[in-house]
Amino acid sequence: MTLQPETQTGSVYVSSSPSPATATIDGSDAKQTTCSFSNVVPGYHTVQVYLPGYQAYSASIKVTAGAMASVYASLSPVQTWGSLRVTSSPSGASLYVDGIYRGEAPMTISDLATGSHTVRLRLTGYQEWSGSATVASGTTTVYSAALTQVQSPNYGAITVHSEPPGASVYLNGNLVGKTPVGSTLDLFSIAPGAHTLLMKLPGYQDYSTTVNVASGDIARVGGSLIPGGADILLGNVFMRITPLTVTGVATGEHTVTLRMTGYAP
Repeated sequence: MTLQPETQTGSVYVSSSPSPATATIDGSDAKQTTCSFSNVVPGYHTVQVYLPGYQAYSASIKVTAGAMASVYASLSPVQTWGSLRVTSSPSGASLYVDGIYRGEAPMTISDLATGSHTVRLRLTGYQEWSGSATVASGTTTVYSAALTQVQSPNYGAITVHSEPPGASVYLNGNLVGKTPVGSTLDLFSIAPGAHTLLMKLPGYQDYSTTVNVASGDIARVGGSLIPGGADILLGNVFMRITPLTVTGVATGEHTVTLRMTGYAP
């Protein structure tokens, strides 16, 4: 009998010039180039490469089960740079610069290459705002945006955080992204009602919950993932790995042992 894995994954190989540089996939799992990311769920993912003194590199790649996708980042040196401070009214809007999530406004972003940059702000209950800002060398450019409130909004949002980060997030069975390091995965334009949210991370048990979304509101989900995959021994008999429900056990006292590499039994 040939056993098939429940979920087939692929991998991503990242190299850069110059090297080493910091590479992330979907905003998490930071590694130094040249490197490989394994157990990547099939579909489209965003690879970003950073190196101080160079412009950030970002690319969208398609990962196929059982195959390796390759990314080569040729980094361009930043000859001059400046800073950009972005404020929003109301505050707390999610800020994206050149398509990369930076945090919540107001905030200041340093070491940006001089020239034009795209700015996008998103806040539940308000229309998405986008524009461009020109950064000058050695100065801080201040950019303010007044968001327009949506009258009688007919959608909500979900923010997702996991510990540890890097978990694949599924909403109603569809992959919607990964939880980033030090931030949240923001899901906008979510229809009101109950939704099923699932987080998966290799080496950890799946985390599943029901999220109730209200119009114009933000539902926040935070999950502390529990290590999984421990060997289960009932007495001296190996039963499989966690999580597992063991049935047909005789009445009486039994010794249950859990074993996992890197952990005391």
